[in-house]
Amino acid sequence: MIVDTIVPIGLAIALALGYDLGLEPATGTRSAPALEEVRTAIPPDLTPSATRPPGPSAAPAPTRVVRGIASTYGPGFAGYLALPEGRGIRVRVCGPAACVVRTSNDAGPALSAQRAGRVVDLSVADFETVSGSGWRRGLVRVTVEYLR
Repeated sequence: MIVDTIVPIGLAIALALGYDLGLEPATGTRSAPALEEVRTAIPPDLTPSATRPPGPSAAPAPTRVVRGIASTYGPGFAGYLALPEGRGIRVRVCGPAACVVRTSNDAGPALSAQRAGRVVDLSVADFETVSGSGWRRGLVRVTVEYLR
């Protein structure tokens, strides 16, 4: 069974990384570690973000999330970001390769493109960052998070 294979592999990886899982050697049962032991066993980069102080990269929580297609007009539109709602809206656009946080400076895409599922028009640089491919690809599926 797959589960029988996955669990031992997961245990082997955890032990190889130096995690003390609190297992008794003879029985394989877990002893109850103290709460402080559990807290110190979690690496700092895996602690819940609620316990970490907000850093400079902490972005505000989205107020609305829209999924659809992003496009680019190609060269000549540096710093361009068009949303149906118009100018001055701060958003996080996430695609298969990365996310960018920008403020819209134009209205768009065209209404006919919006009906076809297009939710944002991006500059070439932002399109290539989000899609992970060249701007000639033209379209990419994205998630647009409206920020406060």
